[in-house]
Amino acid sequence: MKRQEISDIVKNSEDKFSYQNLIIAFIVVCLLGLAAITTVFNNRIEKHDKELTFEICTLISEKLDSSIKYMSDSVKGCAAMLAGTPIKDQPDIMYDNFKRGSNQSNMISVGLITTDGVIYADESEKEEFEKWDLIKEAESEERMNRSNGVLISTPYRSGLSGEMVFTIFSGVYLKKEKVATIFMTFSLAEIQEMANTKSMGDETEIWLMNRSSDNFIRCSGPDSVIGGWSNFRLFKDGIKDKQDYSKWEKSLRSGEEFAAVNYTLDSVDYTQVFKRIDYMPGWNVVVRMPSHSLTSTMKPILISIIVFALVIILIALAMIWFLHKRESEEKEVFERLSTYDPLTHIMNRRAFDARAQKLLEKPKQEKYTFMFVDIDFFKQVNDRYGHEAGDRLLKEFSIALRNTFGRCGLTARYGGDEFVVLIKGKTRSEVNKMVDELRYTLGRIIIDDPQSTEEERFHVHFSAGIAVYPDDARSFAQLLRCADDALYKVKEAGRNGYRWFGE
Repeated sequence: MKRQEISDIVKNSEDKFSYQNLIIAFIVVCLLGLAAITTVFNNRIEKHDKELTFEICTLISEKLDSSIKYMSDSVKGCAAMLAGTPIKDQPDIMYDNFKRGSNQSNMISVGLITTDGVIYADESEKEEFEKWDLIKEAESEERMNRSNGVLISTPYRSGLSGEMVFTIFSGVYLKKEKVATIFMTFSLAEIQEMANTKSMGDETEIWLMNRSSDNFIRCSGPDSVIGGWSNFRLFKDGIKDKQDYSKWEKSLRSGEEFAAVNYTLDSVDYTQVFKRIDYMPGWNVVVRMPSHSLTSTMKPILISIIVFALVIILIALAMIWFLHKRESEEKEVFERLSTYDPLTHIMNRRAFDARAQKLLEKPKQEKYTFMFVDIDFFKQVNDRYGHEAGDRLLKEFSIALRNTFGRCGLTARYGGDEFVVLIKGKTRSEVNKMVDELRYTLGRIIIDDPQSTEEERFHVHFSAGIAVYPDDARSFAQLLRCADDALYKVKEAGRNGYRWFGE
């Protein structure tokens, strides 16, 4: 393989490597941009999920606060009514009045507890008090005062109705002296119904959760567990991102008003928010929703953005490839025009001089044979047969020159009908043999036209001067002069021959 071919391969490889680097850099930048867009969008979705879940939680907590406040006010109203009756020493009459005066349509039972701890209620209600140890809660004066004069028990399952209930206590005071405590037991179903959001589907879960316990009551969610107690610790260990959840749980335990968290459980992403119930001290509404139910409309938008971005990237890559290909083709054309003669398709003078100079300037000097060649009487061809015939002769001469010397040297058109050859590592006898072959090949080329006679036909032959580097010259300029001098002597001798410098 010739050195020029090797050099072209290396150069093309460098261009290709540079182009590949550009493509890789473009793809990396685009992928980073897509990753940034996806991250920002996901963060926005996560924020949106928290905001939407918080709005739902706030709405439910306000409904519960309103309902519990109404129940509490009813109990306090009954306590105020009893405080206005002068029957301090007759608790049985007070209980009868309370039972008759209270509206029992929305409650399970009512009762009265004296300061001595005696319970006035139905026997079944007394059994409930004993079973759930509710008397201790009724005696918590401090908790009752902190709760605006009422105390709400922990929800429990009633043995009377079989449903979840809770009891509200309120003190009866006569001239600032507590004379009794009344209670009303309500069904938790009323609160659960307010917290139930069937329009959101079964995937939305709403709980009532006490801040001092992992136990919670499901108000909305899978039908099989609505109204039942659950313990979050049973599946809390499976949560990923436990650190974020621990912060959320700490906020709930400390009695903060609200907090939100996103976490993954069993490969499902959830958004969970709690909101404090002001009229049910220690209790919170917790709303838990799977992210896919919140962002089902936003995910397609993200997918559309990614698909659109990928299409833009592919179009940009296609444009880069097209421009690179066009640039390479134009560059190849310019390089060919600057390197090769457009008529004969062999090297031009400028390219040949640069290559020859580079070869001869190498520290390791090798023997090179340089030949200066002229087509004899070429002007007659143009004058007699026209420039088209002259161009055809130049092409055929170039082909013969390249076929003879192209495997072992460089060939070039030096200008007009002048050609040069630089041959590497050949002896004089080998060069003579190749020149004779060229003479024989060109001797078979005849330029004529249909009206020409045998004497008028142009038989192609040439004159050549040959010099050797470094025997005859030490530089390319000297080598040119030596070969030109030998050519001049051939022309003086009548042309149609070749001569070595120094003969």
